[in-house]
Amino acid sequence: MLTKVNGQLMLKETPYNVFKRLVQIWIPAFSSLYFGLSGIWDLPASEQVVGTCALIATFLGASITVSSNHYEKSGAAYDGQIVVTEAPEGSRMFSLELDGDPDDIPDKEKVTFKVADAPPQPPQIEDFSHEEDV
Repeated sequence: MLTKVNGQLMLKETPYNVFKRLVQIWIPAFSSLYFGLSGIWDLPASEQVVGTCALIATFLGASITVSSNHYEKSGAAYDGQIVVTEAPEGSRMFSLELDGDPDDIPDKEKVTFKVADAPPQPPQIEDFSHEEDV
């Protein structure tokens, strides 16, 4: 259920998606349903059930947020990067750097790239050496 990517502990994709759906849809839906039905049918402990649902949703929501943040920071969310380089005359040049095997791209549903500035270039050193006339 958990995996480590670049030293960061995070949820694997399937449990992450399940928890996300629980937090966003199913727990609030169940909580609302129980609260409404408890008023109509006089079901027991409506405040306790709704409160428990809220606590579970909050805990799971915090867990998937931490996992999502670790995933973003790890770089695993990206298939490569688009490097932006300032070119002469104020124009820009864009280059695509792909992580992994390009043959894997057709098997993917989507490909995600991070935009990055080009690393600074070392300054150009002009050669001022010259031969003296002797």
